[in-house]
Amino acid sequence: MFKMEVYLKSICFILLTAKVICNIVYEGDPAVLVCTIASDAYPSWNGPPHISGRSTLYNYEASQHFNPALIDNKLLRMKWAENKRDLNFTSVLQEDEGNYSCSAASIGTMSITVTVEGVPETPTISISPTKDAYIEGNTLTFMCAIQDFLIHNEGNT
Repeated sequence: MFKMEVYLKSICFILLTAKVICNIVYEGDPAVLVCTIASDAYPSWNGPPHISGRSTLYNYEASQHFNPALIDNKLLRMKWAENKRDLNFTSVLQEDEGNYSCSAASIGTMSITVTVEGVPETPTISISPTKDAYIEGNTLTFMCAIQDFLIHNEGNT
């Protein structure tokens, strides 16, 4: 019997500079958006959802309080990191995908695009013929299917 498990778990640390370490996160995973501009605590953050082409203000600069107009679901998943500059998401959702910016009035703004990938399904594996029909020297066919992809392999027993 063959058993295959796929675990694609990652915490994505994103530096808001010209160099991006990682900007792809998987739905359901935690993520940290790191603001590298040198500022006092609580820089201003903007991000999805975008309404009329404009991003949503998450907080005003120097304020630890998030915008109460954000939907409860998002408010419950966001918190400040210990350094009071980085933005932590406890669980990323598809709706979190988009452009984010971190800004401080005296320094400027830094931006990043975050892509949220769906969690891959566990693959299914089938063997043909069935276990009762295994005969030494005959061909076995292994099929592994993951979402819309199919891997086919034949071999002798």
